[in-house]
Amino acid sequence: RHCGVVAMGLLADTGIVKTVSLCELEAYNRLDGFGIFCTIRVVGRAELCELTQQEPYLTAYCREITDTIPINLELPDLMATSVET
Repeated sequence: RHCGVVAMGLLADTGIVKTVSLCELEAYNRLDGFGIFCTIRVVGRAELCELTQQEPYLTAYCREITDTIPINLELPDLMATSVET
């Protein structure tokens, strides 16, 4: 129904963080007596717009956040090459 796309959000004592990780379901296994184990991959970010359901799980409308690409990629490239792996 959602084409294998889910969002992972953070619940805090003060509420829900509005920016969520947009994830794609890659694989899953059903284990009797345990439930479903799944592998998901983060593919982007989204902004939580409206909660539509709270029980038995949260359902919401989200809007994908797209980043603007800077005209000069020299600084981002320098930062990326300095990251230790």
